[in-house]
Amino acid sequence: MAEYVSVDELAERVIRDMSQYSNEVVERSRAVAKAVRNDMKPKIEAVSPIRHYSTNTQVVKRIIVHRSPNVPRAIKQVKEEKYQPGYFKQGWAYGNIRLRDGREIYGVRNRNMPTVTHLLNFDHALFAHKKLVGKVEGTSLADDVQSWGARELERRLSEFLERE
Repeated sequence: MAEYVSVDELAERVIRDMSQYSNEVVERSRAVAKAVRNDMKPKIEAVSPIRHYSTNTQVVKRIIVHRSPNVPRAIKQVKEEKYQPGYFKQGWAYGNIRLRDGREIYGVRNRNMPTVTHLLNFDHALFAHKKLVGKVEGTSLADDVQSWGARELERRLSEFLERE
C-alpha cells in the first residue's frame, strides 16, 4: 500500500536515513582501516633487521670495575634486554593518532627505537669528527609497508563501497 507523508516528514526521513548510512560507512571504514593496520604489523616485523654480533660474543656483557677497597674484583653483568638482538624487531606496536578535526590515523610504530626506524628508512648524511664523510642510503623498509597499506586500504574500501 502506498503511504502518503508530508514533505516535511519525507525530508526528515531522508535526512535520518542518510545520516544512518553515513554512520555505517564510517564504522565500516574504521574496521577496514584497523584490519589493514593489523596486517601491516607482521609485514614490517618480517622485514625488520636484526643486529648480529660476532660468534665469539653472542651474549652482550659488560664488566664493572669498582675502584674501592670494599669490592676486590670486577663484576660481570649481563646487559639489559634492550641491547640484545631483535629488540628493534620486537618493538612494533599499533599506533593511533587522533586529529583535532575528529579524524583518526591508524598505523604501526616502533615504540622501542623510533629514531632507528627513521635512520633506517630515510637517506641521511654521515658525519665523522664534524666533517661530512658521505651519505647513507635508507632501506625504505617502512615506506614499502606503508605504500602496501595505502594500496590495500584503497582496494578494500572501494570493494565495500562499490557493493553498496
